[in-house]
Amino acid sequence: MYLKAKSLGNFTMNSKDGELGSVHNLYFTTKSLSICYIVGDTRPWFIGGKVLLSPEECTAINIEDQTISINATKEQIKNSPKPDKHSPISRSFEKQLSDYYGWRYYWRDTIGPLINSGDVSGTPVAKTLTPSFLTDKPSEKENEVHFDHLLLSVNEMRGFQVIAKNQQMGKVSDILINHNTWKIELLELEIGGLLSKQYVPISTEWITHINWSEQTIIMNKDRYQTAETELRNHVKAGQPFST
Repeated sequence: MYLKAKSLGNFTMNSKDGELGSVHNLYFTTKSLSICYIVGDTRPWFIGGKVLLSPEECTAINIEDQTISINATKEQIKNSPKPDKHSPISRSFEKQLSDYYGWRYYWRDTIGPLINSGDVSGTPVAKTLTPSFLTDKPSEKENEVHFDHLLLSVNEMRGFQVIAKNQQMGKVSDILINHNTWKIELLELEIGGLLSKQYVPISTEWITHINWSEQTIIMNKDRYQTAETELRNHVKAGQPFST
């Protein structure tokens, strides 16, 4: 089963002792296209605003009720380490947060990039999280690029241009996540013009190159053309794709 990133924005997060808030955003590591943080908006009960939670804390996802259960209490979350509002998320902060909750250090995973025999060159765009994560107002640092931190939000990935054989196929309109592994396995591609707009799912296994700084994705067009119809049907039915 896949979770659409846009739809997750309508989900309510529940802690062990009551409603926690809503899903504000998701951050993934560019190394493996795995979701590493859920950004929870806790303002309905905690003036501190938004918090970072690992998918490891999710104990259940109810699609019908649009809820995500979190294995922590409100007090635990309220007392968790908070990032500096005026600085990007640092590795030292991530260690502090992981140690507080007992999470594994995801950046030590030995899993390589998901791009099959491909190239993920280009400097990853790991912007400061200040504008999109901690505040609702633009920041002077909004366009600052941090080359030493490989995190990107799903919101930032929307709009990436998808190219095959030097031909622009469309742009990323949404991200589909495997709810068991929290990996990005599909991208929803917007193709066609204003009056003929269509949405087509593409597998991340078809990607041969991602240039994060130029926000472009290169994919295997032949693989796309032969499997697109089958994949579209599987996604429409809410089933995993087959390759």
